[in-house]
Amino acid sequence: MQYLDFELEIGEAEQDGAYPVAVLNSPGGNARGSLRLPYAAQELDERLDALGSLTALAAARTFGERMFEALFAGDVRSRYDSSRERADDQGRGLRIRLRVLAPELSALPWELLYDQRQGEFLCLSNATPIVRHLELPQPPEPLAVEPPLRVLGMSASPQGMAPIDTTRQRAQLAQALSPLSARGLVELTWLEGQSWRDLQAALRTGRHHIFHFIGHGGFDRQAGEGFIALASPDGDAERMTATRLARLLGDHPPLRLVILGSCEGARAEKRAIFSSVAATLVRRGLPAVLAGQQQVSDEAARELAREFYTALADDYPVDAALAEARKALSLLADTLEWATPALFSRAPDGVLFNVAAGGNARRGQAPVPAHDPARPVPPGAGATLTSSDAERPPPPGSHNQDSPFGRLWALASQPAASVKLPELRRAMGAALSMDEVSFLCSDLGIDVENLGGETKAMVILNLIDYVRRRGQLQTLLDALREALRGR
Repeated sequence: MQYLDFELEIGEAEQDGAYPVAVLNSPGGNARGSLRLPYAAQELDERLDALGSLTALAAARTFGERMFEALFAGDVRSRYDSSRERADDQGRGLRIRLRVLAPELSALPWELLYDQRQGEFLCLSNATPIVRHLELPQPPEPLAVEPPLRVLGMSASPQGMAPIDTTRQRAQLAQALSPLSARGLVELTWLEGQSWRDLQAALRTGRHHIFHFIGHGGFDRQAGEGFIALASPDGDAERMTATRLARLLGDHPPLRLVILGSCEGARAEKRAIFSSVAATLVRRGLPAVLAGQQQVSDEAARELAREFYTALADDYPVDAALAEARKALSLLADTLEWATPALFSRAPDGVLFNVAAGGNARRGQAPVPAHDPARPVPPGAGATLTSSDAERPPPPGSHNQDSPFGRLWALASQPAASVKLPELRRAMGAALSMDEVSFLCSDLGIDVENLGGETKAMVILNLIDYVRRRGQLQTLLDALREALRGR
């Protein structure tokens, strides 16, 4: 699914206790308003404590509805409703990009926002994912990778803290990812040690796209920031603050996503255990962090990992991948475990990876950026689908969808909004020769040399990404049909 953005900022409290709210960017226009929390401080704590059981569904709906009504009020509500309508008209989702500047509000479970008119929590639909967005200069570009996505796993159970069965936790994550591993889509490597030196060595000698941590975390009041608990050489707990962790992870260019998971036995003293760590990591340059705000059951942890990683491997944006995982958790059991992950990101469109269909990509090669020197697609380039085009008979062999030619023809005949890009990439790779890809680029007015890519698969990947970013995917599909007719 493609998305329009609804950027909503909550500022720091004013003297009267209200929080300024601004719609910074949306299809429905900008607006300003204010947020007054529907609960006094003591009642808010009581409400949040009640949600800690993860079984209080009715309480969660009430809390989410009152928070939604307070946040989406007046002109802000009007812009939101208008944006939803425009996104629906275009067959797109509406990504809620939430910027919370008030520290005391950052730990609130905004993932529980509930629209009574729709009768649903916003983040349980991939049409309205919620992202805790941090606006920073130089937003990250997606990383062009060929499968597998490489995951570096680390679990830590230092002495002096509640014990964690790391053997079981590792086995459960491996089990969740085994179908993807069998298909060559994900490769999970476990770090054997529990210290920061072990992590540094692994990052220095390997190439990892995702760092998945299972263990303890908290907030260090003296340091004024969150931490994860690693082990010292003696096995005792050693607090790795978010700043120090970012120093390690930030110097590993292929790394696009950090997952911080609180497992059974790793109970937090405070809510939103990893939120402070996640926000700091993103501010220090990591594109996205998925942070567990509460411990979840083993079954929920497996389901979350299975669905989230599967959607990522299918080339979903990270927020849409999380929405798929949330939905699966909500169907698995009547609990609130789907609301425990919080996504912090600075990726503008949620795209962390461009997953190629095959071949041997140059390591670290990025997709064509928005400012690349390739000539823009001329307005009239490629074929234009008209009523006469639709009436023309399809070329011979196009009805056989068991053939590469037939599969590509079927995809090229769909509206752009309906086409799944991973399928299109695979079909183009199977049906077209490199010369045909070059001719296609020429028809579109694009210099294939400027697209970059050492293999056919990478050239196709960058071509699709180039036209997608310019909203000209339909032009590519039209040109594909003409190329297939000319065979």
